[in-house]
Amino acid sequence: MTYILIVEDDEAISDLIAMNLSLAGHSYRQIYDGDKFLLVLEKENPYLIILDVMLPGKAEIRLDEHIAIVDGEPVELTAREFALLEVFIQNRNLALSREKLLELAWDYDYLGDTRTVDVHVQKLRKKLSWENYIKSDPKHK
Repeated sequence: MTYILIVEDDEAISDLIAMNLSLAGHSYRQIYDGDKFLLVLEKENPYLIILDVMLPGKAEIRLDEHIAIVDGEPVELTAREFALLEVFIQNRNLALSREKLLELAWDYDYLGDTRTVDVHVQKLRKKLSWENYIKSDPKHK
């Protein structure tokens, strides 16, 4: 049985996720705000975190304007970093493989090394200060 942390401020969505996890035989914990999530994360080590990407609080993403603002300050993102961020937002609460991220954010069949995704995700985490928000499965690094 896998322990999964659900971080979603919409209780109906959180309950739906919890119900499906329960049916699949997983244990879970529901958290409804980003601040409590950070406190829980310091004490617990879940196998997987399903995170409402809009919870990290202090961030405003304007998809149609290609603008990211964190703590009231604009953050410069490359076109590829913003495309990756947009994929994360549009696919929130989903685990995506490197190959799927390449397909969605690069918008073509990329023939190079999938580690380019790791580099772009790392840069995105750092620029947005979302090191604790965008997670990778350590078994698949």
